Amino acid sequence: MVERRYLILREVVDRYIKTRKPVSSKEIVEEYGHPWCSATVRNELATLEREGYLYKPSPSAGRVPTAKGFRYFANWLLEILNLSGGEGVKRGTSLVGYVASDLSISRTISDLLRLTSSLISAMVSQVGFVISPAVESLRVIRVVLARLGSRVALFQPLTELGLAGEYVVSLSWPYSRGDFEKAEEVLEELLGGHPLTAATTALDEIAGWHGNPYRLAAEVLASLRGGQRRLYLSGLEHLTEVGRDVRHPLRLLSDEGTFVEMVLEVRGKQRGLDVHVGDFPAEGLNDFAMVSADFYRGLGVLGAFGPLWLDYTKAITTVRYMAGALSNLIPSLTAASLEGVTR
Repeated sequence: MVERRYLILREVVDRYIKTRKPVSSKEIVEEYGHPWCSATVRNELATLEREGYLYKPSPSAGRVPTAKGFRYFANWLLEILNLSGGEGVKRGTSLVGYVASDLSISRTISDLLRLTSSLISAMVSQVGFVISPAVESLRVIRVVLARLGSRVALFQPLTELGLAGEYVVSLSWPYSRGDFEKAEEVLEELLGGHPLTAATTALDEIAGWHGNPYRLAAEVLASLRGGQRRLYLSGLEHLTEVGRDVRHPLRLLSDEGTFVEMVLEVRGKQRGLDVHVGDFPAEGLNDFAMVSADFYRGLGVLGAFGPLWLDYTKAITTVRYMAGALSNLIPSLTAASLEGVTR
């Protein structure tokens, strides 16, 4: 009985996503070819409504899934994919091929991440997003330390992905151009081949060293802060088709830092695919959902964002394979883009 009830729930969600109209018991019987009568299905729908999975917009209407109903459906799809290891969904090869074929115009990591957000949006018909790995988590290839003034420095580390950080540092002491040149050499020696998160260890290494260049290097290292990421968004126009008040999601998506912070917060330490349906720590997102996955050693995040009734099957399979495609493509593109830098 319970198994039948949740089968009917999945069918209601599936049908609603396709039609965007309330679903009746008669429609379930006819569309999915069940041997049960409409009365049996109607009783199950009533139970699902009492359990909070469905609701009736009016007494004479069919049922519409609630956020809880959509969340159940999305989690069920995730379980199916995990059990099958992704087998049976053959779109991955074509996705990888599609992205790979566009490498001729994606000469940088930024181009590739921007292209990926566009592909996700086009395939899911919702907002597609890619959040780059934090600069601080990537290995440093080269550093540039520029003197903006005797007490102001611009520190730019170039990382393994070709992504550069940018830090303006206020200094406690006036330093000469010679001090800056020597400090740049010190920083490159300390950080080369290591992520910026190793700055604390680097600080310990030069603790007690004398001379202005070492003092300057220490001030730069001590000033580094985490969280420098880039956000690539595509498909904001799809939100205008939702038919609901989209002021809150549009405001959120237009604030790069806030959106990135929210995505990282709701994912926590989750690896792989993750689905959130109406359960965001931000105002006005009760009617929205997000499918996301990490990529490239778990350092970046990509996904699709849209209304509760987004096509979860398409979103989950697209996000899953795009994460795999990026993780496979980034190393080769990184090697090519940095070849001239490291000579």
